[in-house]
Amino acid sequence: MHLNGGGDMAKNQITAIVFRLFSGETLTVEQIVDDYGVSIRTAQRFLLTIKETLEDTQLQNQYQLARTAGHYRLQQQRALSEGQVLVLAKLITASRTLNKDELLNILAQLMADLPEPSSKILNQAIANEKYNYHPIADASDRVDRIWQIQSAIHDHLKLRFNYQNNEISERAPLIEVSGQPTVIRQSDYYFFMTLHDEMQDTYQTYRIDWMSEIQVLNRKFDPTVVRQYQVAEKQVEQAYAYDGKDITIEFEYYGYPGYVLDRFPKSRVVKVLDKPRKFDFPVTQIQIDVEYSLGIQMWLMTQSNILRVIKPVFVAKDVKDWLQEGLNFYKE
Repeated sequence: MHLNGGGDMAKNQITAIVFRLFSGETLTVEQIVDDYGVSIRTAQRFLLTIKETLEDTQLQNQYQLARTAGHYRLQQQRALSEGQVLVLAKLITASRTLNKDELLNILAQLMADLPEPSSKILNQAIANEKYNYHPIADASDRVDRIWQIQSAIHDHLKLRFNYQNNEISERAPLIEVSGQPTVIRQSDYYFFMTLHDEMQDTYQTYRIDWMSEIQVLNRKFDPTVVRQYQVAEKQVEQAYAYDGKDITIEFEYYGYPGYVLDRFPKSRVVKVLDKPRKFDFPVTQIQIDVEYSLGIQMWLMTQSNILRVIKPVFVAKDVKDWLQEGLNFYKE
């Protein structure tokens, strides 16, 4: 960084100021006047020289001399705009995936070094979400755990961990699991990891907050198993991160069809049906390509008052059976 600031003494003083700014200090013109015995005009010229030098070098993409209420500091150029930070903050708080300490730490990092006016706007925009934030019941830390798993995936190393599947029983047994981690994903409120079982050549998905005693083993695995598991395809074909079998489901839909097309990108409106409307939308016949599982079954149930499955026949039967079971709960 070459400084053009006059004589040797001035250059030395400017260099000293630069070092102080790079160390994180915030300086005022008055401080520079007092510390270096120069006039206000000279102190202002020093700061202008530093600002112009930064703008004329490759450092302009990394740093800028920021001024807030008469205080000067060296600010790293942000990779994200204020709007992008706001969107990310809203998404993170809405997910409820992290405990409150982890959430607040990430939000603070996202908003670090924002100009004061922008920081004030963003803090006001998410104040209510922060105050009323209610994470999922499992309040354990998971950020470091997620990074540990992702690092193992990157280095093609196997994992061993204990797992308690609380979904199957009130007193689910703690089992030991080992295998090849392939991908981490987030669905609804939870983070999941999918593991490849080398012996059976199958993939199994685990909730990360139900994993404990995670060990990264010093044993490499075949990296092709990561490429074979197409997580992007899985996420648009699944519901609630349940693995299943590939099928096409066709149904009559009496609600807003755009919701289905957004929820399942591999879906299409086959035709518009000449049937009485339930709402102010035409009745549509829709096909969705999905992995049929408990997750898809649960989604179908959430739409059961505006959806009638046409085929496959076994899916229509499943829906009828679930509706009957639900109705039985309300019989006197």
